[in-house]
Amino acid sequence: MGFAQIALILGVVALVLGGSALRISLTKTGTAGSRGPAGTGAELSHSAYQVTQAVPNNTCTAATGSEIGFTVAGPGNVTIVAGVSVLVEHTNGDYMAYEVTLQNAALSCNALTNTWAEGGVDYSAPSTDYAQQVTLVETFPLATAGTYSFEVVGNFTDAYGIDSGNFNGISVLGEFYPS
Repeated sequence: MGFAQIALILGVVALVLGGSALRISLTKTGTAGSRGPAGTGAELSHSAYQVTQAVPNNTCTAATGSEIGFTVAGPGNVTIVAGVSVLVEHTNGDYMAYEVTLQNAALSCNALTNTWAEGGVDYSAPSTDYAQQVTLVETFPLATAGTYSFEVVGNFTDAYGIDSGNFNGISVLGEFYPS
């Protein structure tokens, strides 16, 4: 039995069972063409972590599970994109601010080293938990071959020491582009 007969039988069965026609396209394929040019040689790295991680007040903290690494054969750039869920446990009358950034994991934690995002919950806001989403994009130049790691870091500043801040979930994607 050939493909045409099988397609006809399947079509009839589909009409009887479901009341609609099954569309099957039969085409012949030729020989494979020549191989295309080599790509950019980009390497991908990804990390995702879902947990509530408390961040001590006024302490720059690396987000658990956010570190991604690359071993590269030469110079180039790494572009990192991170989605960060920040949870602020707020009490009316207090003010909580946060700063979140990406950094080379070999550096000391400093939330203001690179481009950073900031937010917070105002004094007058009702007492409750506030989840806020932050998207970070940063490109890091790499001068030489080697192994490099990058991570999300954050700092929460509480005016009166009442509120608390947390990393609530992180997804990080990085790509290396050789020079």
